[in-house]
Amino acid sequence: MNLWNVKVIENSILSGRASGGTTTTLVDDKKNMSTDLFKDKLIKIIVEGIEYVRKITSHTVDTFTFDALVSAVSAKAVIDNTTAGGGKVTITADPAGVYANDYKVVTIKGEGANADTEASFDEGVLTITLGTGAGAKATATIGTVGTNGIVILAKEVGELEGYSVEITQNSGEDVPLSTGYSEELDKFVIGLGTDASGDPDDSKNTVANIVNALNDNVYFNALFIAASTDGSGVHNTPIAAVDIEGGAEPAIDGTAAEVETAIEAITGAPFTVAEDSAGVMAVTEAPIDFSGGVDEVKPAIKSEYFVI
Repeated sequence: MNLWNVKVIENSILSGRASGGTTTTLVDDKKNMSTDLFKDKLIKIIVEGIEYVRKITSHTVDTFTFDALVSAVSAKAVIDNTTAGGGKVTITADPAGVYANDYKVVTIKGEGANADTEASFDEGVLTITLGTGAGAKATATIGTVGTNGIVILAKEVGELEGYSVEITQNSGEDVPLSTGYSEELDKFVIGLGTDASGDPDDSKNTVANIVNALNDNVYFNALFIAASTDGSGVHNTPIAAVDIEGGAEPAIDGTAAEVETAIEAITGAPFTVAEDSAGVMAVTEAPIDFSGGVDEVKPAIKSEYFVI
């Protein structure tokens, strides 16, 4: 038989030690009370040195019921891009408790074009990789499409500022078609070939030959590719420098809904997610802390209590 010493405090009409309980109940299996004899009285419960006083709402022969001592609360983190017209999600740790107050969430941009929105959780950090769009490749067109057009296209998506291409006339007799690159100007120069008289040689300066010459140039080929559907067309006059432009980095297009789906796809991750506002999300400037988690408080075995 377990006998536990119990303090007696002034004005207490009943005292004892708990044999169990929840946040809203205390069980003392040593008691045999008349039901609701102490209803509306106050019960003082000491848990880990802290006194909690609650009004008894009802009781049985051995169990008191009262308003919760302290209910568990889940830690949460909010990612909010609504100020920029974007989305918002609330991430809630599950189960509830103070443990998740140590968690953090970060959002980063996915690499390259058409990246998917993904999420991972490791060592207390929830990392959300936001998806991206297609972006755009820089481009330029020399000549007239359908006649002697040559399209130049960057190999990679993204901004490529300052590059250009021009067609010049080589001087001299029977000079071959040539290509060159000015590092100082970031300019690719196509030199038209000449015939025995020093005039432009149509047989040398076909679109097909120019495309091949550009693609064979190691500087050009490192960044661009030339193509045309007008291979039999001819260039026989100079063309001023044409800028290669229009490239754009892939923009983030990962939405709040996609973030929710990505987090919920993590196997075993202790989170639930709510999409508060639809829209595109953004990279966080700093990690966002989870906060607000609270552990429940309930009577432990041998917790002292007093009815007053």
